[in-house]
Amino acid sequence: STTLRPSIAFGQGRGFAIDGKGAQAAVIATRRDAIGGATHHDLGLVQLQSGVTRVFRTDERDESNPVFVDDTTVAYASQSSDGDLRLHALDLATGAVTNLGVIHDGPFGVLASGEIVAGHRAAQGRYRLDAVDLAGDSRVLGVLAKHLRPVALDRFGTRVLVRRFGGLQGTRLAIAVLTK
Repeated sequence: STTLRPSIAFGQGRGFAIDGKGAQAAVIATRRDAIGGATHHDLGLVQLQSGVTRVFRTDERDESNPVFVDDTTVAYASQSSDGDLRLHALDLATGAVTNLGVIHDGPFGVLASGEIVAGHRAAQGRYRLDAVDLAGDSRVLGVLAKHLRPVALDRFGTRVLVRRFGGLQGTRLAIAVLTK
């Protein structure tokens, strides 16, 4: 364990990721307004050996679901107060944020190609997964059957850990194969 410097509060259930080297974690930091008590969720970075923290504050948006694209780039969902959800990428070296477009949910992971996987609603209650590169270009990776929602996927984009809704057993986890 290590002491966080400065200390930050974490957004429960909003996401956490560790880079490929195990040196830093992308977290969702929570803060409250002194007047009114409104809660804000910002992307934070924790150096795991030293405990040094850095928060990338955004007053107009709330962040969630961080994933490391590589050791210097974190992708995450960013939601405005009117509900607009977008995929953003943060360059950790420069602090530059790139808007990669509108998403419905995610990101759920990063492919071996460096593409970020995010979700969209599809026809007839199905769920489409798109692979988005850092330039914002996307391609359809596959479609999940009705009543399935992604949780995570393998680095090759062929198998997805999903929540399966309904039936006598209620909600449960399963592995699904993506279809085009």
